[in-house]
Amino acid sequence: MSPRSPQPFAVFTLCGVLLCGIFGIMLAHGDYRPSGMIAFFPAFYAAFAIYLVAVWLVLRVRRSECRNQVLIVGFAVIFNLILLPSVPTLSDDMYRYVWDGRVQAQGINPYRYASDAPELAVLRDDAIWDQMNRKSAHTIYPPLAQAIFAVLWRIAPDSIMIFKTFFVGCVLLAGIMLMPVLRAFGRPPELALVFLWSPLLIVEIAHSAHVDAVYLPLLVAAFWLRVRQRGVVRPWTDAAIGVLLGLATLVKLYPVIVAAALWSVRDERGRRRLRLALPLALIVTIGLGYAVYAAP
Repeated sequence: MSPRSPQPFAVFTLCGVLLCGIFGIMLAHGDYRPSGMIAFFPAFYAAFAIYLVAVWLVLRVRRSECRNQVLIVGFAVIFNLILLPSVPTLSDDMYRYVWDGRVQAQGINPYRYASDAPELAVLRDDAIWDQMNRKSAHTIYPPLAQAIFAVLWRIAPDSIMIFKTFFVGCVLLAGIMLMPVLRAFGRPPELALVFLWSPLLIVEIAHSAHVDAVYLPLLVAAFWLRVRQRGVVRPWTDAAIGVLLGLATLVKLYPVIVAAALWSVRDERGRRRLRLALPLALIVTIGLGYAVYAAP
């Protein structure tokens, strides 16, 4: 299929409209807890089938077109907006986020008590506390995630919608940031569709509201800085990448594994050099994050 042909735009549009319909069905169905999973999987697999058609097409694009990029981002926004009002029933992690924000609003360190501790009994309710899992466990979320929970709770106390809106915003920002990274690699920015239109991503963030969304723009920014160097290694850039990775790790721990891939140990001539700016910035950022919550 020729990239000059109008067909890619038309097929992207058709796939986007069909996906809107499927996400609309998911929203209308509502509760997908165990008894509703039989209905969830056919819709989810149908969404993936349409998504794979769009991916197949976008992998064939050789020449970038602005209208395709606008269409891809526009539909990504619509997909997420459709599922944004849904109540998260495929995961109950969101209720822990809100609970941790509520605890911090009372001036209590979220790491100090398990949610079922007598000291927090006055904060319990049916809407949030009763929906949480592992009530006897202490929270596991790192400091930057906790800080975000605290801020969002103060903006709109006990609002699941404010959390979901912020997380969806992070996903869309990461997808838009991915486009110049792809361009720097000589690839069409339209390939961001593979990320932005993934039904798994959309359901896990716009519906289930996982905090993993927050570190995505941080990781994309780190890769963008590395690509921008184009073989010229600068300490301040390495330090900035280390800070970004540190912040991503303070949201969820596993982003730290990409540090090895982003750590440059060679100069522009290919000679090995011991460059410590990135790992030091990474360690200091993580250390400072935990230091904020070190007090009981």
